[in-house]
Amino acid sequence: MTGDNLKSLKSKVQNQKLVTKRHSTFKPGYSLAELLVVMLLFSFALLILGQTYIQFIRLSNKTANAATVQQDTRFVLEYIARAARNSEVDYSISIASPTSSLRLIKESGDYVEISKSAPGDALCADEPSVSCLLVTVDSGATWAPLTAKGVNVDNFDVYISPTVSPFELAGVPADYPNNQQPFITVNLALTLNANNPRESYSQIAQTSISSRVYVR
Repeated sequence: MTGDNLKSLKSKVQNQKLVTKRHSTFKPGYSLAELLVVMLLFSFALLILGQTYIQFIRLSNKTANAATVQQDTRFVLEYIARAARNSEVDYSISIASPTSSLRLIKESGDYVEISKSAPGDALCADEPSVSCLLVTVDSGATWAPLTAKGVNVDNFDVYISPTVSPFELAGVPADYPNNQQPFITVNLALTLNANNPRESYSQIAQTSISSRVYVR
C-alpha cells in the first residue's frame, strides 16, 4: 500500500468517526404538531373530568336537598296525624273545604293550630319568598315553624268532613246534624329551592286521618 493510499484510508476513517460522533450527540425532540396534539388531548381530559366533578357535586347537593324535603314531609304528616287522632276538630270556627289551616281542641281546652304562613313571615326566619308551616299548641300564645329553614310550602290544603260538628245537638226537635266521625285529609307540597335549579327538589304527599275522639 502506497503512502497516498494510506493517507486516503486514514482520512476516510477520521471522517467516519466524525459522522458517528455527530450522530451520537443528536438529541431527538417533539415537533410542534405533536405538542399541539398532546395539549389538545390533555384539554379534553380536563374538560371531561371537570364536567364529571360538577355533575357529582350537583347530584350530591340534590340528594341532600331531597333528604331534607322527605324528612320534613314525613315529620309534618306524622305530627298532624298524631294531633288529629287524639284531639277534636274545632267546629267553633267556620270550616271551609279546603282550608290552609287546621285547628284542633286538646283535652286541656287549649287549641292546636297548624297554618301556612305568608311568604317571608319573620317566624320562618327565611327568605322573603318562602312560606313555612307554623304551629301553636297554646291557643296562639306562641308560634313556631314546623318545617325546616329553606323549605317552601307550595301547598297545604286541609279537607275536613263533615263541616258541621256531629257532636252538638241542633234544630227543633234537637238532633245531631250527622252521624259521621270527623275525617281529615291533608295535601302537602314542599320544595327546597336551591341557587342552582338543577339542585332543587319538590315532593307532594297526602294523608287521611280519622279522629278517635267520640264525645256523644
